[in-house]
Amino acid sequence: MNRNRTQVETLNYIRNNIDCDFIINLGNSGIELNEPHFMWNSAEWVAPLLTPGATRKLMPIGYLPAQPEPDSWGWLKAPGRGGSGKTQRFLPYDFHLPRGWDTQKHIEGEEYRVITVGMKVVQVTSRAGTNENREYRWLGLSNTPSEVKSKARSAAANLQGTNVIGWDLIQDKDENVYILEGNACPGVNDATAQRVVDEIYRQREEEREVNNAY
Repeated sequence: MNRNRTQVETLNYIRNNIDCDFIINLGNSGIELNEPHFMWNSAEWVAPLLTPGATRKLMPIGYLPAQPEPDSWGWLKAPGRGGSGKTQRFLPYDFHLPRGWDTQKHIEGEEYRVITVGMKVVQVTSRAGTNENREYRWLGLSNTPSEVKSKARSAAANLQGTNVIGWDLIQDKDENVYILEGNACPGVNDATAQRVVDEIYRQREEEREVNNAY
């Protein structure tokens, strides 16, 4: 369910595919269904991930990089997905931050993209290159620092309901891990998409077994 579809287009798509097992909402913050277990990524919890300011309010203190001191260099992050709206610049004392934007202190370290399904980490890649020319290298779960996986699971726990999120994280030289942003519309290849679908089925089956036990 794509974020660029209108509400009418999305509802028509659902009606035409009502026999599917579930729908993953890829970043549309204006669509909600009455069957919460039928749709992953509810509109309520997609919305806080669309702007960095909202994400900062959602996450506990220390999850995101600190904001830079006045009259210093830092990162200016525009609303919306992707790193194209993130630029490093000098932020004067009287700088007026546009609504929905955010500032972050610069951190040197290793960057990661972590895909979570609920609180389960299903895929990790490392990130290299500039915002305009980023490269992703598959790591696998066993080659990923435990602190990175733990932070992604902890961040996912702040989202209620059933969610598929791509978390961008950075680990500094002291092994501290910070959330740079969460993406409700993460780009994935076929293999990762299959891991996401398999994990959703696994969690649904696990939930069904628990309900049957009662």
